[in-house]
Amino acid sequence: MTVTGDDGSLGALIASARAASPGVDLSSGLSLIPVTALAGAALDLRLPLIVTRGGALTSPLPGRAGDGIALLMRLYGATHAVTLLPGGSTRPLGECSADEGLEWTAILVPPLAPLDALASPWAMPWLSAR
Repeated sequence: MTVTGDDGSLGALIASARAASPGVDLSSGLSLIPVTALAGAALDLRLPLIVTRGGALTSPLPGRAGDGIALLMRLYGATHAVTLLPGGSTRPLGECSADEGLEWTAILVPPLAPLDALASPWAMPWLSAR
């Protein structure tokens, strides 16, 4: 399996994520970001996230501290359960590392509930509408 799936396609990666974690609804959208670009991306924590290995380094967003898996732990919490792809094993985000060798090619991070996603740039409109 490559970063984008068994046959090198985005579709194969999404199919792998659906098969490994059928309880995560990918039909309403998802984010796909390389681990090296997380600090420069405005993540919507209400959507599923697929984090892939590799990618080019990006400039971090203003005020963004941390990068890679450490940033995900700050945003989602170290106990947030994620699925390692392609194997399909589940573990807490705090037990993941970008340096684990070939144990994972991508990580499927399930979304947070809107009230738990306060670190998302899209949280304020949701809170205001309540």
